[in-house]
Amino acid sequence: VQWIPGFWYGGANRHRAWNIGMIIFQTHRRSRATSAAIELLTNYLFTHTNINRLEATMPAESQKYEKSIRRLGFSVEGVLREAQWREGSWRDAVIISVLRREWETRDQNPTAISKKLPNKLDN
Repeated sequence: VQWIPGFWYGGANRHRAWNIGMIIFQTHRRSRATSAAIELLTNYLFTHTNINRLEATMPAESQKYEKSIRRLGFSVEGVLREAQWREGSWRDAVIISVLRREWETRDQNPTAISKKLPNKLDN
């Protein structure tokens, strides 16, 4: 898991847009680990920082993940044509984002993912 400032949005000292990324091992991709990780990271960053926007990219052909991120409150903003080199060819990527106000006003009921997580994650 990583998050980095979005320097292209007004310089290092003024930005409040961050790019997030993570690698989920192949053996865990069919579980809900990806959605849980995105939800936990997003909640952590909006709770403990002053950021206004989180964004990420994902493979355009990942329709299953698109459904998951929409359920978490992220929006698909557009396609980055041939932005990723994978499996021997250039592939399109989709840019997704969520704003603080969207995260704070989303359905306040915990997702099925959150219900299965332990109460304390820092132990």
